[in-house]
Amino acid sequence: MNWLYYLAEANLYLCVFYLAYCLFLVRETHYQLNRAYLLLSCVMAFVLPVLQVGALRPNVQESNMPVFYQIAQPVQYATEANIAITPIADAPAAFNINDYLWLAYVGGAVIVLLLLTLKLYSVFKLTRNNKAAMGRYKIVYLKDTDVAFSFFNYLFIGTRAAGANTIITHELVHIKQKHSVDIMFLELLKVICWFNPCIYMLQSSLKTVHEYIADEQTAATETDALTYSSFLVNNAYGTGGSSITHSFFNYNLLKKRIIMLNQQRSGKLARLKYLIALPVCAGLLCASTLAFSKTYGWVDLKPVAKIALPDTLKTSKGFKYKEKIYSKNGYKYCDVIFFEANGQTKTFTSNSMTEAKLILLKQHYDYQFPAGTVPPPPPPMPSKPKFNKIKSPQYGKVDQVKFPPPMPPKPKFNKLKSPQYGKVDEVKFPPPTVKNAKGDLGKLSPPEPPKAKIDVVKFPPPATGDLKTSSTGYQYEETGYLVARKTNFRVIIHEKNGEETAYFRNTATKAQIQLLKDKYGYTFPDIKIYDQLPPPPPAPPAAKPGAKTTGIQLGEKNSNGGVATKMGLNNVVYDTQEANTKRRFLPLIIVNNQRYTLSKDLQKRYENGEHLVFSATDSTIAYVRNTPYAISKWGPDATEGVLSLYGKTSITTTK
Repeated sequence: MNWLYYLAEANLYLCVFYLAYCLFLVRETHYQLNRAYLLLSCVMAFVLPVLQVGALRPNVQESNMPVFYQIAQPVQYATEANIAITPIADAPAAFNINDYLWLAYVGGAVIVLLLLTLKLYSVFKLTRNNKAAMGRYKIVYLKDTDVAFSFFNYLFIGTRAAGANTIITHELVHIKQKHSVDIMFLELLKVICWFNPCIYMLQSSLKTVHEYIADEQTAATETDALTYSSFLVNNAYGTGGSSITHSFFNYNLLKKRIIMLNQQRSGKLARLKYLIALPVCAGLLCASTLAFSKTYGWVDLKPVAKIALPDTLKTSKGFKYKEKIYSKNGYKYCDVIFFEANGQTKTFTSNSMTEAKLILLKQHYDYQFPAGTVPPPPPPMPSKPKFNKIKSPQYGKVDQVKFPPPMPPKPKFNKLKSPQYGKVDEVKFPPPTVKNAKGDLGKLSPPEPPKAKIDVVKFPPPATGDLKTSSTGYQYEETGYLVARKTNFRVIIHEKNGEETAYFRNTATKAQIQLLKDKYGYTFPDIKIYDQLPPPPPAPPAAKPGAKTTGIQLGEKNSNGGVATKMGLNNVVYDTQEANTKRRFLPLIIVNNQRYTLSKDLQKRYENGEHLVFSATDSTIAYVRNTPYAISKWGPDATEGVLSLYGKTSITTTK
């Protein structure tokens, strides 16, 4: 048995059981059931790996014979089936990773066992002190101490411990219910599973359940649970005993003990939660059968059902089998299935059998495929090439002399006949001339190499309108734009000598930014992208009588206070109603370079007299009515103007 694999599987199951306890049962007040679950989970974690359900495994079909069959066959098959193996003297085995793991495991187990021995020795050494008998139990008084703990039938209590009667009642519950047996069982299990942190947490949970049981029964003898809780709080700082004992003074568990002591008791229906152990065991049993390939699955709870063996076909050696003969591509084949005594089956196909396998089949099962179902053997290897023989008058016959292959024919050349010299061979005519693109005779010029591709970078169009003037007297124009959800800003500085210099915010160096600030009095604006649209703008105020407006022009404020700019990144509001004439117009709407069609609801509102207000988070390009550039780009649809919105947009209606 591979003990390392067995330990790994058992500890994995132990973790699953403890996880189920923490999820479903840790808050229940059925303490005896909790104690039983924790102890049985430790047992089942080590039992389940040796169990399996053979019926869950599929039948294994094998097409090759086991390698341990011995074959006796004629000499001519020796090169195929009989392989002479010369035994080699065993070399000293080197340490591998498994050996180091085993040594580490044994070393850890020995250390934990030594620590357990020291704890037991320290407890038994205390039994030599002054003792008093109380029936089957023994009380050991420890002079000038305030400790209180129990171990099997021994109750250790200090002479200075307050509330001795209550403490003795509490510890007698541990002794009567043999809680020390549970702790020693977990201590021995820790020696085996010392590397698993779940075993330490499980032992702590079990000791906590022991304290809940003792507190519950002790509080029943007191006036009420509140009085006993006050006693626990007043004596919370007493000295505890060894980790293998049940110490009355345990400050770490004080809060949990008081909470569970005053918690409402779980109802009878809560006991159904403990049935969670059944599906957990069933799932782990299936995993033990299917998920782990092992040799220690000793107990098969439900073996594979034996297949009803046919009684009509049986070999001379007692093996039962079934044949299936069929034709494919004009050839006859046969499949034979042998039924083993353990319920498994082995299948052999005639078209995949070699000569050695046929002999194995004959000797082990005493079976031969029907005539005509085994494909004919492959054609024989071609014979060795014959060599020409030369007979020498001096040496006789000379064998195995291969003549060189004939020379390849020479290329044919055009022949000229000269009146003076006769035929002149091997004179090649020059290649025919070819007309080039101009129609001239001569060789064609080589093709021109392909031109290198040049990536075209489109910068945003220059700003329009009046130039701005910085604090130092320089004129400039700025443009903001959005590319791939990244904002950028460009400023063009007009030097006093007429030159223009462009700077980009995302690529400007620290020196350039400082130069813009110190010399030109310019600082790039702080532009932000908002994931959500701002609330819709308020309705525009009524136009003052006599006010003159001809629609929203570039660079001027509209009735809502927004500014229609070429590429401004502020929240621009565009109104579809002129303030003076109240003439309603609907521009061509472009959203992120795509034409936008109003919904039926917005179209109906617009037709009923309401006017539309457009808002954009990133930028807006506005063209007023009859703009030549807009009409040339978008056609007649741009007669009423064009509104190009970028980023997240919103459309509201006002009356």
